[in-house]
Parts: sequence; C-alpha cells; structure tokens
Amino acid sequence: MMTKVLVLLMVLATNTHVLSLSSQNYCIETERQALLSLKKGFVDYGNRLSSWTSTRRDCCAWRGIRCDNLTHHIISLDLHSNDNDSILLSGEINPSLVELPYLRYLDLSYNNFTNNLNTTLFNKPLEHLNLSRSEIEGQLSIFSNFSFLRVLDLSNNKLSGTFPEDIGKLQHLEVLDVSSNFLTGLVTEFHFEKLSKLKNLHLHDNSLTLKINSSTWVPPFQLDSLILRSCKLGPQFPIWLKTQINLSSLDISNSSIQDTIPNWFSNHFTKLNFLNLSSNQFYGHIPYYLSYVEILDLSYNRFNTNLRSLLCEPINGTTKLLDISNNMLSGSLPNCHWNLKNLIVLKLDKNSLIGVIPTSIGLSNRIQYLLLGHNNFSGNFPSSLKNCTQLRVLDVKANKLKGNIPIWIGEKLTNLIFLRLKSNNFHGVIPPSMCHLRFIQIFDLSNNNISGFIPSCINNFTSMVDKRNIQKMSNISTEVSLDNNRHQVLLYEIVTMIMWKGVLRQYSKTLGLLRFIDLSRNELTGKIPEELCNLVELIQLNLSRNSLSGSIPMEIGNLNKLDSLDLSHNKLSSVIPTSLASISSLSFLNLSSNKLSGRIPIGTQLQSFNASIYIDNDGLCGLPLNNSCLGDETPNSPKDIHDPSDAEEYDEGWLNMSWLYMGIGVGFVVGFVGVCGTLLLITSF
Repeated sequence: MMTKVLVLLMVLATNTHVLSLSSQNYCIETERQALLSLKKGFVDYGNRLSSWTSTRRDCCAWRGIRCDNLTHHIISLDLHSNDNDSILLSGEINPSLVELPYLRYLDLSYNNFTNNLNTTLFNKPLEHLNLSRSEIEGQLSIFSNFSFLRVLDLSNNKLSGTFPEDIGKLQHLEVLDVSSNFLTGLVTEFHFEKLSKLKNLHLHDNSLTLKINSSTWVPPFQLDSLILRSCKLGPQFPIWLKTQINLSSLDISNSSIQDTIPNWFSNHFTKLNFLNLSSNQFYGHIPYYLSYVEILDLSYNRFNTNLRSLLCEPINGTTKLLDISNNMLSGSLPNCHWNLKNLIVLKLDKNSLIGVIPTSIGLSNRIQYLLLGHNNFSGNFPSSLKNCTQLRVLDVKANKLKGNIPIWIGEKLTNLIFLRLKSNNFHGVIPPSMCHLRFIQIFDLSNNNISGFIPSCINNFTSMVDKRNIQKMSNISTEVSLDNNRHQVLLYEIVTMIMWKGVLRQYSKTLGLLRFIDLSRNELTGKIPEELCNLVELIQLNLSRNSLSGSIPMEIGNLNKLDSLDLSHNKLSSVIPTSLASISSLSFLNLSSNKLSGRIPIGTQLQSFNASIYIDNDGLCGLPLNNSCLGDETPNSPKDIHDPSDAEEYDEGWLNMSWLYMGIGVGFVVGFVGVCGTLLLITSF
C-alpha cells in the first residue's frame, strides 16, 4: 500500500513540474497583445507573420521574436527583409512597441513603412536599433536621449533636418550610420564629445559639412570604419585623421579635397584595407605602400605619377581592386614582375598612358575586370593575357591597338560578359572562335578595320538566346571580399558610357540588363546571317556603315525585344521584311542609304518613324515616304450630278433642250391653227 502511495505522489509531482515548466515557456500576455497590435499596423502580403496569431499562445516561438530564458520578456524583435524576400512589410509601425519594456534589440530594416519618427514609437532602453532602408521620415534629434544605444542605423531613409549635437551624448554608441538621407548643416567636434566607444561612423551621401575648428583636436574615439563620402571636408586633408590608427575602411571621396596624400599616411594607417579618395582633386605621387590596401579607388583626381613604384616595388602586394581611372597618368605601363597577383579589378581608363600593354599583365591571372580604354596604347594584344581566364570584362576602347583580333580571346576568355574593342586599328576577320563566348552580353567591335563575314555561329552567344543563361545579376558586378573580414564584401559595379540610339549614355546598375552587338563602322561584307535572328534576347543591334549585301533576313521579327536597330549605310537590297513591323519594342530604327525596294510594310511602328530613316533607298515607297507605291491611286469615279462644276453643264443642256421643245410646240400650234382655219373656210363655201 505504501509503495502505491509513493508512486502516486511521484506521478503528481512530475505532472506538477511539467505543468509548471510549460506555463513558464509562455511569453508575457501584455507583450503578446502588443505584438498583435503591431501586426495590425503592418501590411504583410508575403504572409511572413503567419505565426503571429491569437491561437498560438507562446509568442516567444513567433517568427523574429526572442525572449529572455528566465523572465520570458521579449528582448529582441527582428523582422528585417533581405534579397530573398520578394514582398516587403509595409504599413505603419504601431506605437504598441513601447509596451515591450524589456526590448533591447529592434531590426525592421529593408521594409517599406510610412511612419514619421517620433519618441512614442520606441523605448529608451533600446541598445540596437536598425531601421535602414525602410522609407522612414523625420528628424534624428528624437534619439538624443536614448542613452543605452550601442547601434543606431537609420541609413537610406528620408530623414531631414540637421545633425544634432546631442547625439554626442550617447556615450555607449559604437555604430552610427545615418548615411543616404537628407541631413544638412555643420558637424563639428562637439557632436562627438562623449562618443568614446564609437567604432563605425557613416555620414555619407547627405549634405553635411565637417568643420573641425581645432587643428589639434584629438577625437575621443578610435574608429574602425569612417565613411564620409560627399561630405565637405576640404580643401586640406583632415589632419585629425592621423589619430585614427585602427582604421580599416576610409572613404572620403567627393569631399572637396585639393591636396597631396600626406607623408604620415603609411605610418598611421597600417591596418587600412579599404581606401576611397575618388572624385577629389588629389595630385602628385601615388605612394607604393598603397598597394597593400586591398580596395584602392583613386579615380577622378589629378594624379600624374608614373605607376612603376605602385606596380613593381611592393613585395606580395595585396591589392584586389585598383581604380586610377580619369586621372592624368602618363608614360607607359612598366613591364616588371607585377606583384599584384591578387588583382581582381584593374581600371586605368581615361588617362594618357602610351606604349604597348606589357606582357607582365598576364601575371595577374585572377583578374576579372580589365579596363584600359581611352588611352594611347599601341601595338598588339599581349598574348600573356590569355592566362587571365577569369576575365569577365575586357575594355580597351579608344586606343591605337592594331593587328588581328586574337583567336585566343574566344578560346581562353570564355567567361567574358563584356568585350569592347571599339575605336582601335584592328583588322582581319572576326575569328569564329568568338562564338565560344556563350556568356557575352555586350559585344562591341565597332570603328575598326575588320573585314570578312559575320560568323554564322553567332547564335552560340547563348546569353542572348535564352534569358535563363544570363548571369543572375542585373548589373555587371563582382564581389570583392576583404581578407581580414570575410563578412565585409564590396559589390563593385562598372560605370561606363554606352552609345545607345546614337547618344552616349552612362550605365552602371542596369548595365547587365543590356544585350547588344555593335559591329558598325568596319569593312564587313556578305550577308547578315540568318542565325543572328536566333538572338531573341538582343536589345540593340548596330551593323551600320559596312558593306553588307543581300536581303535583310525574313526572320528579323524574331528579335522581339529589340529596342534599337541600325542597318544604315550598307548595300542591303530587296524588300523590308514584313516581320520587322511586328517588333513592338522598337524605338530606334535606321535603314537609310541602302538599296532596299518595295513597299514599307504596314505597321504602327514602321509608319511612326521619321521618313529620314528610309532615305537613299531609291526603290522604297509607301508611308511615311511621300512617294506612293504603284497601284496606290484609285480609278476615277463617275461624275456626280451634284458636283457644282457639273451642275452648270446640266443647266446649260437643259436650256438648249427647252428651246427645242418650245420650237416644236410653237410649230405644232401654228400648223394646227392653219389646218383648222382652212377647213372652216371650205365648209362655209
């Protein structure tokens, strides 16, 4: 009996303990109700908050919620969106957030809210607040009393007003990012008075001016990352930066600096791996020690140095991205043993460099982007470049390069997406090996002396045949990771000028959306291959100013995404294919100066263009040209009596007939009277 009682007591104790544990797992009811109120303010078309329901009692298990293990108070709310979320949260952030008194971590970034910031939305004990890219409006000053904040990220929103001095009182702040807003005014040393723990300061892309009054100012912080792009700092290089010996990332581009790189730079910035000084007016020498900076952007300045020290002197240089484009560089590229073997991006375009492209460039066999356009390079392509099999972008536009187009471009550089050899002195034929460039999206050989036929294998450009083969990115970009921080990745985007519909346009983010072929201004002969009409993803095709003959392929209408087509100044004959009229996307067309004949096909597109695009084709007829086609004139119709010109003739004829009938009537009357009178006289006798 005693044994049964003990067993019963143990069972009761166990059940009581289980019930106790299960009750402890539930979140606080008032906080649960606050979350349900918060959900009511959101528009959640993606159903991301499907777990937030009144029937699920434990809100600690809801998506994005983290509770304290002991008290079960909500301490973290993370509803940020990312690239994989096709539908963002929208609507309003409900003030019920303040009913989460123990909330320390709040991330609602990458959404689309309609709120104006105000103090009623958030609790002051917050330590981490991220509302970046959420369309938030308001002023930064409301956070001046949030003294527990360690991370404040309000970047890429619509904040306005000035940068408040009270921000400098947030003594626990480690990360401050208010970049890409509409902030204005001055920022002085007083704004940072008590920010001794600050590590990351990002103020870029506002309308702020940093005015540090004391040349001896020593900031209270030691920064790891300082991004001040488009803030006004100049004209001198900020002397206070020499105190920031822990900097790994520094961006002071477009900041109105007119100076040289200071001599103390190398001694103080030994940890630097990201440096952007672009779009200023730096001049003078580029010191060799910068080759140990992994990401180095010096573009759009006035550097006029020789590159030997930068390319040849460093031992095992770590630079991955080197951009010195749009400067005043002169002389030739050194043919030394380049030690920049980690190079992924080399951008030297728009300078005054001369001589041959050195064979040593092939030592950088990890390179993906090589842009040398708008210089004065001469000679042939270095064959060592075929070792750079990872190349995705090759641009040597507007130089003085000569010789045949190398066969190995198509055989070895099969990862190319962007190939531009425009405006050089290349001659010979287009090698059939070019057809191996199955990823190519921009293929520009224009303005050379290239002869021969257009290869019929051009339909092997599979990225122009099927959009599923196009690289999975809307921009031609590459990721460059930093060795000491694998999580810090730079997405490098090409910014380039493209001739589009006869006008130079700048492309960057949307460059990868283009698919075009430009073979204009060469000496190409033969027919336009029918296989070209298989490139159904093609958006621009320019074959103008060659000596192409034969007819325009009847299947040209298959290119139903064409936005621009230029076949002018060739020797094309026969009729314009009727299928051309079916390309509804066509907004630019030029068929002038050929030998085309026949009627211009009827279609909204072809008749809407200016007649000038058809001129110098003596055999063409039909709208929008003035000359009509044979058979367009309708035969003369019978004259209508109601025509005013005919009415006069009708009236005149009627009058003539009236006199005739009147004459007959008078004659009849006279004759009748005469006969009757004679009979009367005879009777009387």
